[in-house]
This record gives sequence, structure tokens and C-alpha cells, in this order.
Amino acid sequence: MSFIHGLGDNYTIWNNMAGQLSSEFVFYRDNVSYNSANAVSNTASSVYIPSGTVTLAHSLGGLVAREHLRQKGTGKMNALITVGTPNLGAPAAVNVQNGNLANVIAGWVEDVAAGPIASFGSVYGRDFGRAVLSEIGYIDQLTGPYINARLQTAYGQKASVSDMRPGSSFLNTLNASPNNTLPTARYAIFGNESGSRYEYVRISESAYRGPESPIENGTFIKAHRYLYSFYFAAASYYTYLSGEYFYLYLTSNTYDPNHFFYYNSAVYFATIAQQWYKGFLSLVYFQQRDWDKYVVGANYYSGTICGNIGQNCKDTNDGLLTAVTQAPSFFERFGDNTVRRLEARGANHLEETAHPAVKQRLFEIFRNDDVSIPEVKKPLYVNISGPRLVSGGESAYFSSSVSNAGGSVSYQWHYRRDQGSSWVSVDNGTTLQQIFYAAPDGETARAAVKLVVSSAGETAIDIHYVDVSGCESESFSFDSKVSPCLQ
Repeated sequence: MSFIHGLGDNYTIWNNMAGQLSSEFVFYRDNVSYNSANAVSNTASSVYIPSGTVTLAHSLGGLVAREHLRQKGTGKMNALITVGTPNLGAPAAVNVQNGNLANVIAGWVEDVAAGPIASFGSVYGRDFGRAVLSEIGYIDQLTGPYINARLQTAYGQKASVSDMRPGSSFLNTLNASPNNTLPTARYAIFGNESGSRYEYVRISESAYRGPESPIENGTFIKAHRYLYSFYFAAASYYTYLSGEYFYLYLTSNTYDPNHFFYYNSAVYFATIAQQWYKGFLSLVYFQQRDWDKYVVGANYYSGTICGNIGQNCKDTNDGLLTAVTQAPSFFERFGDNTVRRLEARGANHLEETAHPAVKQRLFEIFRNDDVSIPEVKKPLYVNISGPRLVSGGESAYFSSSVSNAGGSVSYQWHYRRDQGSSWVSVDNGTTLQQIFYAAPDGETARAAVKLVVSSAGETAIDIHYVDVSGCESESFSFDSKVSPCLQ
């Protein structure tokens, strides 16, 4: 199996997932490394992908794999699985260049700073707005190491990013005849974080956590919720003060020396409340709208978020790419009943190489007939169920459960009346009924039953211990180790 990384990453991005897959499936791992800044066509012509492999590619890596097949022929791969690949282009490759995203986020800072500025003054208010945004990672994690650093170099946009622009000459050529860029066994996994809302906050935390452990745990989301709750509380408080002064204005007469003071105070506090509401609306709505528009290229007003990838679900996205971009219709094959576009719910773009939802989809794909990666053979296992405590002379029932058998199963039960006794074969069925005998003089015997099962050359054993409570016996023979209790 060949693993291909995406933009700005290296093969270690797949380490977490590869380890989990190898615990369930048998495959040889080949890591495909390349310079992700170079033009995709140049990379695809020089990169080495072993023939006859199942190829698993993330993000830009999926375009490299498809272009490799366009140049070398679709017979080069047994199967191709793309995960979060911008098959129809990434709007972020156009919209956030040359400081555009920084300008958008600067607008967010102004919105969030508006309330504090009104309450505390210009300098302290702006510092407050910038500080709270920085705390939940918008500035440091998104404008810095992830977005700008990955999409452009110090000398301009990376060639591979230019290729990812929707409508680029590279994508037009690649998608002119999709079947020439995909093997018969083709699958597209698309992340869907949009059902959780605030994708930009979630993907920010994944960027902060790093590629080795990108699964976000909700820390940033919790901070975001506390923040907009605080803004709403502040707005409500100033609204209350405005109402109080307006009530005093209405109930005072024009001869009251504070009459116009009440009015001016009501207007003043209403203005401050408006600024706090502005920050609140930015946090709960406008920032998400801007992120969808400028980064994801999604329509915030597209309607109900859903789990499929039809044109009416443009807002379904992994925080960087819409679902329809990741999994276009040409991954399906005419007359084929296999589902080839699969959703990984809850996975943002940075989590897709490690997310449990992606792993589950890969498990499903690996078991499909056109991929059919062999599963790791689990050892034969048997377990005995039955009582742990019986009375002397009592008959007890035991059942068995066997898993991972490679064919028909043979059973052999054994019984031992105490720890000093030898095992005695007693039955060969799936269940056992056995009479237990107590030790003399009211002592408790440590008896046991053992089951040995065999299947396809494998053997498994389970031992089930039973404490046999004793009683005073009125009939005891010295040539016998145990005697039954009298009823």
C-alpha cells in the first residue's frame, strides 16, 4: 500500500493511521515522498509509486496520484483512495493570497474590539479584541503556520497551489477525462465538520495540536462559546442600563434637572450595548460566513447541512474544502452498486489522516471485492460461561463461545475435582453438565472445568474455576478424597 501526503506535510502524517490499519489488515507500506511546492505535473512524472498498489492519498497527494495515472496509465494502481483531495480545486488557493485572509481576520478583530473600545477606550479595547482572538488561535494558527506558510513561499505562490486553483489549466486537463486518471477501483473520502459548526475554530485547534496528534478535543470550541456568552452578557447588561435610564427619563418631568441626563445616559449605554452585540454577532455568525466564503468557497446560505454531496449541500465541508470538491461525481461508475464517495463525519481537513471516521471508511473499502486487502488473522479464542460457586453434590451447567475459527470446531471438556487432582476427559459437546463434590469436613474444594477447542490446525484453551462449598458428612471413607454431602 502506498501512502501519499498532502501540501506542506511529509510521509509521517500517515503514521498514526497506518499503525491502526496494520493491526487489522496485512499490507506492506510504501511511503511516497515529494516536494509539495512543485508543479503537480512535474511531481507526478518523477515520483515513484510502485505498480499494483492500493494508493491512499491525502489532499494534494490525491492530485499527484491522479496525474501520475494520467501520465503512466490507470493500470499502474490496483486502487486509489483519495481523502480530502481538492479534485475540483481549492478556493483557498485564490481567496486568501497576498494577505487577503489577514485583512478578513483584521475585520474580525475590529468587530470583537468594538464593545471593549466603547467601554474601555480605543487602545485598551483593540488590545482586548486582539488578545481574545489570539487566545483561541485565529491569528497565530491560521494566518501564520498553516494558511500563509503552506500556500505561498517568500517569493510568491507555490506552483502546486496555482495548480489547485479552480479552473486552472492543470485541473482542466486532469478532469477533461477523469476515467484516464482513476483506476476501476476508485474511492473518495470527504471530511464533514460543518455539522458541528465553527469549522474554523476546530481546524485552528488541529493546527495548534500539530500533525502527530491533530484530533481536536473541544478546547478551542469551549473557549469560543465562553467568549460569545461573555459578549452577549455584556450587551445584555448595557441594554439593561439603557432601559433603566430611559425609564427614568420617561417618568421624570421636564423640570427635573436630571431629565436630559437620563436621556443621554440611555442613549450612551444603548450605543455601548450595540457594539457588544456587534462582537457577539461576529463570533456566532459573521466569522463563519467569512470563512465559508473566502477560504472554503462554500455558500453559507445553502440550506440545511446534510451528509451527502449533492449540489444543494455546498456548505458541507471539512473546514477547508467543500464535499463536492473532495468527492465529485466522476468517482462513481455507471451501473456500479458500490458506494465510492464516503463521508467521514466530524473530520476536519487536518484530522483526516488520523480521524476514527476516516479509519472506519477505510476498513469498509479494504473489505470491498475490488480492493480486498487481507485481514490480520486473529487467533482462535474460546471462553467458558458458568457458575463460580456451587454446593457439594450439585450439578452445574457450562456453555462455550468460540471466535476466529477457521472452519469446523472440535470440543473436548475436562474436569478436575480439586487442585491436587488430575484432569479427566468428560464430554465433547459445546456445553457441559457436571456434578461437583465438596471436600470432607466442611471444607471448600477448588474444582475446575477446562475446554480445549481445535479448528483449522489451531488450538485454544480456557479454564473455568469453581469453588465447591462443603458440609459435614455422616458417611466418609478413608480411601476416598471427597464424599458427597448428604441431602
